[in-house]
Amino acid sequence: MIGRIHGTLITISAPKLLIDCHGVGYEVDVPMSTLYQLPAVGQLITLLTHFHVREDQQQLFGFATEAERHAFRSLIKISGVGARTALAVLSGMSVNELIQAIASQDPGALVRVPGIGKKSAMRMVLFILKQQEQDAIKMGEAIMRLRTEIKYCNRCGNVSDTEVCNICNNPKRNQQLICVVEDLRDVIAIENTNQFNGTYHILGGLISPANGVGPDSLHIDKLTERIKKENTTEVIMALSATMEGDTTVFYLSKKLKDLGVSLSTISRGISIGGELEYADEITL
Repeated sequence: MIGRIHGTLITISAPKLLIDCHGVGYEVDVPMSTLYQLPAVGQLITLLTHFHVREDQQQLFGFATEAERHAFRSLIKISGVGARTALAVLSGMSVNELIQAIASQDPGALVRVPGIGKKSAMRMVLFILKQQEQDAIKMGEAIMRLRTEIKYCNRCGNVSDTEVCNICNNPKRNQQLICVVEDLRDVIAIENTNQFNGTYHILGGLISPANGVGPDSLHIDKLTERIKKENTTEVIMALSATMEGDTTVFYLSKKLKDLGVSLSTISRGISIGGELEYADEITL
């Protein structure tokens, strides 16, 4: 049984990590809540682990806190709920949604989590309801701690276990360069490239009038305050190539043009391995 792992973080390819321990590389799967708390590649990392053994596979799962591991172990006891589904639950829903689903015996909220169907959701609800009160409370407290212990960086909006995240606190980062992204998943995607050395600003969404999301719903005012306060030299727009993404880029460009910063966007084109004949006309 492997209960803890300590070593150097080699690569991040969500949800997998590669951790070097005395020359041996361990692949570790982690939930999103742990993924957002990781140090930079090349730094030391310590995770609590659960060694999952099946007839055809052995997997090592890692967690930043005991609360995460306890919640994971409770979920995989449910008939029909595997390790992947348990990770999805820990990554994809709030505690209030889980509690409401259990209390009302309604699996609807759980179905919204990727990878969980109606039958799996119902099994989870019924399993928890059948547990002794002490066990159900313990599981609920573990999930509650998991969510309440996670904070958001006061500067960029990234998930962190401190007031300011590891990226913003890193003195080796270019603090005058800001990459504007939609949400946390985009931060992870860019960090996986190991090519960007600036900081981030998470908007929390994209402007979408059809869905009732306007500029006031996003963290745009906080971005302008950062630029003025921190003497930012360049802002990179790393938003999706959709109507909502382009609308947000257009709005931000007008909002920031008088602040004396250089504005740029990420390149768009045919991805590596893509074939020209399948590219759309706009990309060509």
